[in-house]
Amino acid sequence: MFAWHITPLLDTPPGSIQGNFPEEHVYQDEIQLILYGGIVLLSVFASVILFVLLTYRKKQVEHFREKELDQKQFESAQLQSQIEIKEQTLEYLAQEIHDNVSHRLTLAAIHINTLECTDEELRNTTSELIDKALHDLRDLSKSLSGNYILEKGIELALEREAELISASKKIRCDFSCTGEHHGLNDQQEILLFRCAQEALNNAVKHSEGNQLAIRMEQTREHISVHIEDNGKGMDITNVQQGVGVRSIQQRITLLNGTFTFEAKKGGGTVVKFEVPAL
Repeated sequence: MFAWHITPLLDTPPGSIQGNFPEEHVYQDEIQLILYGGIVLLSVFASVILFVLLTYRKKQVEHFREKELDQKQFESAQLQSQIEIKEQTLEYLAQEIHDNVSHRLTLAAIHINTLECTDEELRNTTSELIDKALHDLRDLSKSLSGNYILEKGIELALEREAELISASKKIRCDFSCTGEHHGLNDQQEILLFRCAQEALNNAVKHSEGNQLAIRMEQTREHISVHIEDNGKGMDITNVQQGVGVRSIQQRITLLNGTFTFEAKKGGGTVVKFEVPAL
C-alpha cells in the first residue's frame, strides 16, 4: 500500500552538505565576537586603572598643597611672632630712653648749671652738649616707637627720618610723596616704615654718598617706597646676606610685597619696596 523512496546518502551531490551547514563562517563570527569582547573588557579595565591612578594623583596633589599651605601658615605665624617681639623690644627701648636716660641727662644739666665754675665757657659748652644729647635721644625714642609712627602717619614719619639724616650735615636727604593717602592698617604702616628705616640706615653707613632721596608713591593698587643714594654702589651679593636685609625680607613677606636692590650705573643704589594697598 505504501511506497517508500529512499535516496542513498552517497548519491547526494558533492558539496551539498557544506552548502547547508556553513561551519567556517560560524567559527569566524565567534572568534570576532570573542576578540571584540576582549577589547571592550581591556578598555574598561584600563579605564578603571586610569581613573584610580588619576584619583590617587589628585589626592596626592591636594595633600601636598595642604601641607605646603600649612607650612606657609606656620612660617607666616613664626615671622609674625618674631616681628612682634622685635617691635615690643623697640617700644621698650624707646620708653626706657624717654623715661630714664633722658631724665638723668636732664638732672645732669641742672646740676651743671648750679655748680660754681670759674670757667663759664666750659660750663656752657658742657650744658649745650647735654642738651644736644637730650634732643638726639628724644628723636631716637620717637623713631623707635611704633605709637609715634601711627600717631604721625608713615608719610610724616618718613619725612622726619629725612630731616634727622640731613641734620647730621654729612648727608642731604630729601623726601617726596605722591598720590592719595594709602589704605594700610596700623601693623602694615609700622612694618613698611621699619623696612624703609633699615634701608636708610644701610645707606648712611655703607654708601659713602652725600645725597639720599626718599620717594613714596601711593595708588589704589599699591604703595611703593624708593630709597636712592649717590654713593659708591653696594655689593648686592654681600648686602643680601646681611642681617638687616633679612629683617627687611621678613617684613616684606608679611606684607605680601616685593623688595628689590638695584645698583646704578656710575655708582649709587636704589632700594624699592612695593606692597599692595588694602
